[in-house]
Order: sequence, then structure tokens, then C-alpha cells
Amino acid sequence: IWISVTATVFNYEAARVLITPDSVKIMNKLQSEYIKKPFSYIHTYTGEGITFQTLQDLLLGNVSRQLLNTDRMTVASATDETQLVGVNESLSFQYSLNADFRPKVFRIAVQGAKGDLEAYYGGFKKIAGYNFANNQQLSIKSGASNVSATIDYIKAEFNEVIELPF
Repeated sequence: IWISVTATVFNYEAARVLITPDSVKIMNKLQSEYIKKPFSYIHTYTGEGITFQTLQDLLLGNVSRQLLNTDRMTVASATDETQLVGVNESLSFQYSLNADFRPKVFRIAVQGAKGDLEAYYGGFKKIAGYNFANNQQLSIKSGASNVSATIDYIKAEFNEVIELPF
């Protein structure tokens, strides 16, 4: 997962983040620092149990197959919305899906821990055959830390060969 954080006021790249299944690398241009941590660093903000695949699904607005692989789930549906509520190992989750079965809201929490993660998705557009949410609101509460972010994708491409100039 490669993320470029841009300050919209000045159109200045403030940071680059590279997340792999093994590590998290952050180049903070505002404070001129470079951080390299194991993937478990993510758990500082999300709680344990979040995997690389779950994080990737969260950022892409996908329903996580990994989470749905449980026998402890309830499904409720109406005309234009479907709710999936369940528990997979130590993670409890809830999806609110739109009529196209794309997440509108996603909540996840580590059972027995303080905090949770919520994501709200909107601005769906068809890109290369994918119904992609161009806007996301993320809220992460973990212990004493509260992080919120608004993600507006400027450009989204799928299944393209890219070079990562980190």
C-alpha cells in the first residue's frame, strides 16, 4: 500500500507511507524524519488482529473476505441496504452495504479492548470496471489516541504496473 499525503492548502506532499505485509515505512517531509517499523506498528492505532489484507480492504472500500470467513455472522437486508454483523477471532465487525453491495459504513473493534475503527465511504464511481469509493472518512480510537482522516482519491488505477519511488 503506497500513500502520498498532500496538504491541499499548499498542494505540498507532506508525507509518503509504504505499508507491506512486513513493514511500515513513513517519510515525514514536514519534520524531516524517516520511520521504519514492523507491520505490528499499525496495531498501535488499530488494535491487534488487523492484517495487511484487512487494512488493504479497508482503504480500497472492499468487504474483507478474511473477516467474512466466520460462522459467527448475521445478515439482514432491506431494499437498498444490507447489514453484515459478525465476529472473526478477536475482531467484531459491522458492514452497511449499499444496493450494489459496496460498503457505505464499516466498523471494526478488537473485543475486550478500548477503541474502534470506523470508515464511511461515498462518491462511488466506476473505474476500470470497479465501483470505487472516491471519498472516505476514517476515525480510529485506540486507548488515548484518536485519529481521523478524510481521504479524497485524486487518481485510482487498478491492475497497472507502477514503480514506487519511495
